[in-house]
Amino acid sequence: MDPARNPAIDELAGWFSEFHRLVEEAEQRFTAGHVLPALASLAAVPMVHRRLAEGCAALVEGGPAEPEPARDVPHGTYL
Repeated sequence: MDPARNPAIDELAGWFSEFHRLVEEAEQRFTAGHVLPALASLAAVPMVHRRLAEGCAALVEGGPAEPEPARDVPHGTYL
């Protein structure tokens, strides 16, 4: 592993991708007239937001270089 590479940043980048995917999925479902499935996609947003906020705060505060193990559902598994 490249010592200059911070695994916490890589993990957060994955969470940002997941956030984007969830919102895009919700929009597609909603515009297709599938309101309940859109809500199901949006149900995962608070958990992803929390993970992003915690991770970014840890980086600002000079937190650990290694990410904490995911306590919640892995990327893409929310239903």
